[in-house]
Amino acid sequence: MTGLGVNMNDKRNNLKPGSGNYPALHFSVPVLATLLLAWAAPVLASSDGNFSTANFTGQTPGMDCTLCHTQSANFEPDVMLTGPTLVAINTSAEFVLQITENGSPFPERGGFQIAVSDGELDPGDATVQELSTSNRLSHNNAKDFTGDASTVSVTWPIQFMATTAGNYTFYWCGNAANGMAGSNGDSIACGTREIVVCDNCDDDDNDGVLNDQDNCTVVFNPSQCDSDSDGFGNHCDGDLDNSGGIANFGDLAVFRTQFGAASDEPIYDVADFDCSGGLVNFEDLSSFGQLFGTAPGPAAGGD
Repeated sequence: MTGLGVNMNDKRNNLKPGSGNYPALHFSVPVLATLLLAWAAPVLASSDGNFSTANFTGQTPGMDCTLCHTQSANFEPDVMLTGPTLVAINTSAEFVLQITENGSPFPERGGFQIAVSDGELDPGDATVQELSTSNRLSHNNAKDFTGDASTVSVTWPIQFMATTAGNYTFYWCGNAANGMAGSNGDSIACGTREIVVCDNCDDDDNDGVLNDQDNCTVVFNPSQCDSDSDGFGNHCDGDLDNSGGIANFGDLAVFRTQFGAASDEPIYDVADFDCSGGLVNFEDLSSFGQLFGTAPGPAAGGD
């Protein structure tokens, strides 16, 4: 994840042809030989690394990549993994690991390591390599960041498959490097993400919660908030007085008393239909209007 040489036209170095600003560089023969070898050899991730998931905290800088790189504050990279929340058993799923830097100074090159608690990780293309075990990957050659004047990023494709249903955790770290042929001046950021591998991945509302566990099976509600604990999520429950019937004028009376009330996580107000927190407001009134005249649900665990 380091650069392979100094760009003599780099404005940051103020080294312009004819400027007379070139420094006097004096190297011994061994140093020159080392530089030539470094220039000729591709920059590969260590096959050993020092990645450990045993005590991984999720956001500890320097947890990985520190075998070859020195953590600094030159950059503030965002490192994220995108892909499905649910993966069918024995099915290969594609994920993308991305490092993004917003604002100057910009890094030049990037690299990563990623591991998973179980299952198998495979390179999505030739820019990714498998390390010592089948559940751990890294960059092959470091990649150049690309973008515009405000944002630069770099991505790698990852393939994942598992033969056993259950919960799986990804652990990763990404390094944003300055490309100046050394391990200093780099910044490392880490993260985690959980997914579910399932035999039956039915999720009609695509909220990442399986139908047989979803408290609103046809309404998108990844938070699953259920303020009155009746088995129906707020998003699909207009029965505010818990009378057990359809949302009616009795429930409208309850909503009127709650309008403008504070709604705080993690419980939220029963009339905060989108569980957005803050105050019960006109958006919640609009949601109640859509639920008026309907029964709660449907839900997997509804009473």
